[in-house]
Amino acid sequence: MLAEKVNLYQELAKELAKEFAPKAAHWDETRTYCHENIKSLVKARFDGHDYSQGIRGPGGFIL
Repeated sequence: MLAEKVNLYQELAKELAKEFAPKAAHWDETRTYCHENIKSLVKARFDGHDYSQGIRGPGGFIL
């Protein structure tokens, strides 16, 4: 169960990386913050830590 969840997150991270990569040089060159990327990370639930009981945590999701 945990391995499946990890694989899911890895695949999602790979997809996000494809989305972010073309924009990375722009953020570096302009020294601006990647607000667009943050929206995608939040939508994908990469904005916090999962402390669910399934991974021996107390349960819940902490930002």
